[in-house]
Amino acid sequence: MDYVLLSITFAGALISELLSIYADMIGCKTFLKKLWPGKTERFYFIIDALLMPFIGTALAYFIMEPTSLKTAFCAGLTWCGTLQTLGLTLKSETTTTIKESGGKTTVSSTTKTTKKV
Repeated sequence: MDYVLLSITFAGALISELLSIYADMIGCKTFLKKLWPGKTERFYFIIDALLMPFIGTALAYFIMEPTSLKTAFCAGLTWCGTLQTLGLTLKSETTTTIKESGGKTTVSSTTKTTKKV
């Protein structure tokens, strides 16, 4: 096992995890809430932020088998994109409805957040 490539893969997965905060990633939070119910949101956030890069590193390193620093880093970075592709993000959907009644036009907009799992 090449520990340099493994650490570069971890760096990519860690950066990917840090950037996923802006994408409303669910990560392992649902599992953690079932494993340890009643904890604070901060607890779940911290454990998830520590756990996800390790999971990403393991999957990226052993599945993609990087052979250079560049491929190791990219393998780690793609972990967040892989989870988003699998649909493990919170999506915010806005729908606009236009109604006409008695010559008056009413525009209403609703926003809902759905959790895909």
